[in-house]
Amino acid sequence: MQLKLFITAAMAVFFDISIALLAAAAQSDAPKPPHVEFITVPAGQLHLGMTEQEVIRIMGEPARVVGYDSGGISRRKLEFFGAIPSTVTLSDGKVSHVKLDVFQVEKSDLPLISRKAWPGMASTAVRRSLGEPSRIRHYAFFGIKLDQWVYDILGEPEVSVFFAADRVIAKTLGRHIPQDIFQVRLPAVPQPRDSFEGPRAGMAIADVQALYGETKLHVDYVFNSQPASRIIVEIRAKGSFAAFTFVDDRLVEFEDLGRLPDEVFQAG
Repeated sequence: MQLKLFITAAMAVFFDISIALLAAAAQSDAPKPPHVEFITVPAGQLHLGMTEQEVIRIMGEPARVVGYDSGGISRRKLEFFGAIPSTVTLSDGKVSHVKLDVFQVEKSDLPLISRKAWPGMASTAVRRSLGEPSRIRHYAFFGIKLDQWVYDILGEPEVSVFFAADRVIAKTLGRHIPQDIFQVRLPAVPQPRDSFEGPRAGMAIADVQALYGETKLHVDYVFNSQPASRIIVEIRAKGSFAAFTFVDDRLVEFEDLGRLPDEVFQAG
């Protein structure tokens, strides 16, 4: 009888410990609540048309450099780490594209194959690029539905791709959910400059429109529960355009598109 009571008590204690461990594991794997933080970053000093030397003087040495040719134009992509990882693209020696990874999707330790799933990509496009995931998990945090696709590709480390509202919002090695998956770091408002040098990261939509006037295209959407916008404006000579992406009314990406045909802006 005493042995039976001892076994029963031991099982109860083991059960309580197991429940506690499971709860602790679930708690440690749960992401932090959504939060927006504004940070002053060196990338806020960058503008279109800068030279590579000027970029490095502001940003420091890049963590990674990729050179390639596209359409007869020599391009160099400089990647920088920091509070807000940034990518700067130069076309024929001049800055043509600046992008701040405010959602920190592009982790440096991810295998190259995962680059095929870029931020904002729909699940159908990811499936075409990476194939069928090994497993799919569904979660709900803070009223946000989160889908996790796990890829176990032969010869590559296991990678998880996360979706919210059917769009890629994060990638990570293994199966854990990043604690900061709903955290957003945005560039602070840039310091005013005496001379005109074009738009800078951290500007508001109204600031960019004040520089260029009429907007040729304006699209509003939601990315990772944050309001976002993409606009295209005409710059310099007629027929030359630039695109700007905003998150929570802060400029996080801008690109010189060059000349575009009028058909681009005509309704289909």
